Amino acid sequence: MRRVFLLGVLAIVLTGIATASASAPGGRITQTAIGKAKLGLTQKQYTRLFGRPSFTTRYSHGLVRLVFANKELAVYLSRAGRGIAVLTSAEEYRTARHVGPCSTVSALKRAYKGRLVKTRRAGHPVAYRVNHLVFAAPSGKVGAVMLAGRGFSVTVAVNAGQCGGGEED
Repeated sequence: MRRVFLLGVLAIVLTGIATASASAPGGRITQTAIGKAKLGLTQKQYTRLFGRPSFTTRYSHGLVRLVFANKELAVYLSRAGRGIAVLTSAEEYRTARHVGPCSTVSALKRAYKGRLVKTRRAGHPVAYRVNHLVFAAPSGKVGAVMLAGRGFSVTVAVNAGQCGGGEED
């Protein structure tokens, strides 16, 4: 009888863990990764993580962009072939403070009071940075989030496909 009870409790606990894992958001945004995409990996490592890119763009100045449409991520590689920026405009990616693409700028400001550094274009704020995260907001809501070092241009996020577009440009 005791064994049956313990097995029942174990089954309930395991079911709860499986349910929690299944419902856990797959798109976490942190200061070190967007989803599973960390900076510094090689093209081969990103491909191992996400599968074959939907398309690859090689720019004349040596950068390479890998677009993983199934994960709604774009990864930018340096001339040396390492990830220097990760970008998403997919609504399901969120920070621990519940901010991500499609969030309002007021929600972003509430979540990161006093820590945001504005980027302006023609006198209007178009992006906000918190350490390695850039929240592009050219239209009054967060359109895309980019993880990148300070040397990477904010313009990439501002000009990228915006919230809910399904494509990371």
